[in-house]
Amino acid sequence: MHQLSSLDSGCLYLESQKNPLHISGLYIFSNSTANSSSLTFDSLKEHIGNRIAVEPILKQRLLMVPMELDNPYWVDDQDFNLNLHLLKIGLPQPGDIDTLTQLARDIHQKPLDRSRPLWEIYYVDGLDRINSLTKGSFAIITKIHHTLIHTSSGEKLFASLLDFTAKPRKISVETEWQPEPLPSPLDMLFRNNNGTLKSPIKLGKLLLKSSQSAASSIAKRALANLSTTPSVDNIPASIFDTHLEGQQTFFGKQYDLDLIDQIKDQIPGIQHSDLVLAICSGALRSYLLEHTTESIPNLIALLPIAVKEPDPNKNNSSILSNASISGTLISLATQEADVLTRLQTIRDNYKATKLYPKTMPAQQLADYIPSIYLSMAAKLYSRWHFSEKHNSHFNLVINQVPGPTIPLYLSGSKLVEQYHLTPIFDGMGLVFNVCSYHGKLSISVMSSSQILPDMKSFFLHLEKSINDLNSALNRSMEAMSTSSTKAKTQADKKVSKAPRVAKRKTSNTKKKISSD
Repeated sequence: MHQLSSLDSGCLYLESQKNPLHISGLYIFSNSTANSSSLTFDSLKEHIGNRIAVEPILKQRLLMVPMELDNPYWVDDQDFNLNLHLLKIGLPQPGDIDTLTQLARDIHQKPLDRSRPLWEIYYVDGLDRINSLTKGSFAIITKIHHTLIHTSSGEKLFASLLDFTAKPRKISVETEWQPEPLPSPLDMLFRNNNGTLKSPIKLGKLLLKSSQSAASSIAKRALANLSTTPSVDNIPASIFDTHLEGQQTFFGKQYDLDLIDQIKDQIPGIQHSDLVLAICSGALRSYLLEHTTESIPNLIALLPIAVKEPDPNKNNSSILSNASISGTLISLATQEADVLTRLQTIRDNYKATKLYPKTMPAQQLADYIPSIYLSMAAKLYSRWHFSEKHNSHFNLVINQVPGPTIPLYLSGSKLVEQYHLTPIFDGMGLVFNVCSYHGKLSISVMSSSQILPDMKSFFLHLEKSINDLNSALNRSMEAMSTSSTKAKTQADKKVSKAPRVAKRKTSNTKKKISSD
């Protein structure tokens, strides 16, 4: 039995039916290997059952403290049933990639059941109409709550299902899992030495702070500690950081990493992360030029950074890890029309944040606030639309996750594509999720129908941004090559003329000497 941190508790209080707070993934597997021909839903269930057996927290659920006077606890689910977490779905007609991404979006929009462990896996078959896939391919759609991701076991949930070879590794379980009995409500109230009821000072601060603006206080503390570039002064208003209406929109596409590498290798000092930001910036500028008559602002992106400290108790996989989240604000230079100048500006901005880091552990931000106060703050922020009453602190979010360079397998089936779905909120209505894997770069975009009603058309702007970068670089290289050739030709002409002039002078000198 372990208690949630204040940060993870805040995730629970921010959650609503409209804005669930879990991470989802769409993973597509190919049955092209020798060991994958016999893979069925039942064998997949057996595979997953064996893998999660070594992670006890995946069989735990949340138990709330009475009256929310303290943070919730993880407790063993007395009625854990794998069948409630692993489900099979046939891909609806017409069975194309658009239908698959819509299915992933629909599954992602539904909140997880808090009365059970906070994760689900959906097995999707019927992908034979997707031309890019081999016959018998299937998809896995995963859902895992933020509170579980912040645990040492939760972050290994889906990584533990995969192998580096087509032959699955064997997992041995020493003892059969037995759930511990649930604590009584009184035991939960007095269990924590720092609990609200056992700390009059804490309770007094709670009553004092209850009349203050919680959302504003949290936002100001976070912004003061964020790492920012010199160009980030005032955050401009945009169509992306507004009150959300309508359903969520999602789409993802995969690109060859070779093209990105070719661009990177031709520009000294450029990293993959710089190019990703430049690609997103170019797409946003192109989209805004097409959909607005107003001047293009310099959009500010929040780049989340995960900071994980060593787990002091490595022997117990159910102990919560000391993970924290930091953030960096960066200007995407979307006002700049020249592609290469924009890339250079983004690189300088990003480099500045690395040279002068002011990363802010979000855990430190929330720990000073009692649980019930954090609960009120989060609920008020969400329900009273505080995002409309104060200036935005950023316009969008860009998550970058470097993945493995070698292929991964699920019970013999090769992972060929992966896309990620993340929460969006009022004031945070656009999120890019970028992940590299085995020579591919996958870009997923989350938004709402109010902001990006036609997500597929937005990806045309992403492709245009990549092509513009490549074309601009090629033109620059050609111009440099032409300039170099001209300079070399002129230098050769000067060198070729110099000996002839010298020889003529020497000859004239000899004539003068002989005449004397």
